[in-house]
Amino acid sequence: MATPAVSRAVKGSVVIQTEPSGAMIECDGSPAGRSPFVLDGLAMGEHSLELVLEGYEDCHTALIVTRAEPVMLKKISLERFHGWLKVATQPDTASISVSGPADADLTKRIGNPWTSDKLPIGEYKITAFPPGWHPLTKTVAVKRDELTTVVFDLAPGAVQFTSVPSDASVYQGGRLLGKTPLLLSNVEPGNRSYTLRLESYDDRLTEVEVEPGRMCTLDVALVKTVAKPPSIHRPVARPDVGDRPLRGWDGPPFRFIR
Repeated sequence: MATPAVSRAVKGSVVIQTEPSGAMIECDGSPAGRSPFVLDGLAMGEHSLELVLEGYEDCHTALIVTRAEPVMLKKISLERFHGWLKVATQPDTASISVSGPADADLTKRIGNPWTSDKLPIGEYKITAFPPGWHPLTKTVAVKRDELTTVVFDLAPGAVQFTSVPSDASVYQGGRLLGKTPLLLSNVEPGNRSYTLRLESYDDRLTEVEVEPGRMCTLDVALVKTVAKPPSIHRPVARPDVGDRPLRGWDGPPFRFIR
């Protein structure tokens, strides 16, 4: 009696590629490896596939291995975690630029105010360009499923100067601004340096942090300049000269001390 032939079960293979690579792969609930990866020895039929990568949405999909296609390639693009960004200036007179992760789509025109479409999570740098002022920059983190709001306060500040004695000249970068007592309005916020000068007094350099919409007061006590004593010049001794007159010298001989 002949023994019936035993047919070998057909197995399949699937090549898993992800964008980006490095995703942890689970097939039918069992860890398999990190992408890119080849799943070998898969039985014909449907299999569950899960891909996990930090910073990206988990991906759940199905694989169907058939006799017609026992070896197949599966390419999967993973979706980043996303958040949103809202930027404005007060008043809205400045232009704005935004930079962030390489995969962030920031090609659309950025107005003022501006609310983004979905953005990949990560660090973003926002720069405001107020007319006539230095650029202002803030760095923020866009978090998963959150709206991050950034507001630049462009209200000018003010600085009030008084000095003892008064009538000191106030300079900034070599430009005379006035004499004390002096009130400067419409001052650009930020760290500012000023020099106070008054005849017979030492120059005084002062620094102040000007805040938007607020006035800073500087009370400066000037210090009287101390007169330096006159310099006394003495003849320099020559080591080869003793108790003898110098050439061209009509006075009495004198000793040089070494």
